[in-house]
Amino acid sequence: MFARKSTLPHNQFADQAARSFSDAAHNGETMLDRAVGRLEDAAHGMEQGLAPVMNRVSGTLSAGADRAAEALRHTPQQLRAAALQAGQYTAGVVKAEPAKSVLVAFAAGAAVMALVSLFSQRRY
Repeated sequence: MFARKSTLPHNQFADQAARSFSDAAHNGETMLDRAVGRLEDAAHGMEQGLAPVMNRVSGTLSAGADRAAEALRHTPQQLRAAALQAGQYTAGVVKAEPAKSVLVAFAAGAAVMALVSLFSQRRY
């Protein structure tokens, strides 16, 4: 019935819109390609920059683990020697002063029993 007519011919308007859209898409694609390239370059640079740091950290961790393993190998022997030395010292003190040793043992036992009694009481 009533048809509306535009001021621009239909083909010219469609051609301008298509060109504008094509140009925008091309510009967007170019910018995206540049951004992806920069990200790839940055990732590669980070990879190369982190390699020496990671190697150094790995070496430090490995050396620390070796030292810890060595310390653990010698710890039982050191504990055994310390316990033997403490036992010999205690035997020497008991032989030198038997009455004092019995009193100290009694006092230590009484202190332990007092603590057990204190902590085992119910609190209301």
